[in-house]
Amino acid sequence: MGGIIAVAYAAFPGGANNLLASGIALILAGTCGGLLVYNFPPAKIFCGDCGSNALGFVVAFLALDFWRFQPLTAPTLLFPFLLSALPLLDAALAVIRRWRRHTSPLEGDRSHTYDLLLARGFSPIQVALLCYVVAIFLAGVSWKERVMSPAQACLVTALIFAALAVVEIWLGSLKGGQTDRRSPVSLRAVPSKRAPVR
Repeated sequence: MGGIIAVAYAAFPGGANNLLASGIALILAGTCGGLLVYNFPPAKIFCGDCGSNALGFVVAFLALDFWRFQPLTAPTLLFPFLLSALPLLDAALAVIRRWRRHTSPLEGDRSHTYDLLLARGFSPIQVALLCYVVAIFLAGVSWKERVMSPAQACLVTALIFAALAVVEIWLGSLKGGQTDRRSPVSLRAVPSKRAPVR
C-alpha cells in the first residue's frame, strides 16, 4: 500500500515541479516493490516496527511536501488524507480501541483491519490483494477530486471515510481484541496442551 501511495504522489500532475519529492516517492515505491518480492504471502521477511515507522514517516513527508508545492484548495488539502485513508483510519481506531481498554496507544494488539479479515476466514493473499485494491481505488478517487468543487471534494472524502469506518467497526475494530502477537487464525489453530480428561 505504501508503494501505491508513493506512485500516486510521483505521478500527480505538477510533481515535475518538485523533483526531490518525486524522486523520493519513486525510491519509496521501488523499495516497497523490492520488499514485496519477499514479503508477499507466504512472507519470508517483514518490515517490523522500524521499517513500517520509516515507511510512514516518508509518506508523511510526501504529504507535507505536496501541500508546500500545490495551491491550497480543498481538493489538494484532502488529497493526502484520502490517499492514505485506510492506514490513517486503522491507526485512529486502534488509538480509540486502546484508550477504551485503558491501555497505552502504543501497545500492540491483533484487532487491525488485516487481523480482523484473517479472523473472518480470508487468506493472507486475499487480505493483501483486497488492501491493494482499496489503495488503488482511493488513489483514483483522490486524483478525480482535482477537478471537483471544494464542496464535492469534502463530501466525497467524508463519505469514503464514513464507509471505511462503518466496515472496520462492523468487523470489530473497536472491540477489545487479542493482545497475543499471533494472528486470530493461528490462535484458533493452536491445539490445547492440556491432558485429556479420562
